Order: sequence, then C-alpha cells, then structure tokens
Amino acid sequence: MTTMTATMIPLRHIKLNGGTQPRAELNEEHIDRLKAAIDEGEELPPVVIYHDGADYWLADGFHRVQAHYRAMRIDIPAEVRQGTRRDAVLYSLSANRATERLGQSPLIELLWLGKKL
Repeated sequence: MTTMTATMIPLRHIKLNGGTQPRAELNEEHIDRLKAAIDEGEELPPVVIYHDGADYWLADGFHRVQAHYRAMRIDIPAEVRQGTRRDAVLYSLSANRATERLGQSPLIELLWLGKKL
C-alpha cells in the first residue's frame, strides 16, 4: 500500500464550488468540533484534493476545510492527487457512501439520472 505525503495547500486555492460535494448540507456541529480540535492544536487528517494542472478540486474533507476557515487558518494539509474534477467527484462519492446521509444534492440527482460529469 502506498502512502502519500501531505502537502500544505492554501485554502484560497481549493475549489469548493465544482460539484464535488455529494452531501446536501454540512453538519455545523461537526465543523464546530473540528474547529475546537484545531484550536487545541490537534492535527486533523489531510483532505484529499485532485489537481488537474490548473485547479485543486476538493474530493474529501469539506468539514475539515470549513473548520480551518473558522479557525482562521491560511492553509490545510492535503493529499494531492493528479486528476480532474470528475475524478474528485467519483472519489467524493466513494468516500461519503458509508456516512449518515448524503441527502438529495443536485449532484446525486444528476448521477441517478445518468448525466455525464
């Protein structure tokens, strides 16, 4: 098994609006807990990002990114993989399939309808 090294990525470089978030909404209580952990000096696992040569697409770690923003951090540890926005979407769906509820986000509805990304 290959482990990737986390790289510090400026939060402002991470694309959050590319349809890579399959959840209908984020859990505010979870974000607050993560922010508290950051404030106490705890290191959270790196987020997963796909880089297509121009953009950094967030695939996993939407709650962690929001917690870092709320903790007024400038950057975040990230596992950066080469790939497209589509790769980030597919990874995100895989990472979130076992969680409590994805909800009915527009992305999920499009995928159920068989739309191309």
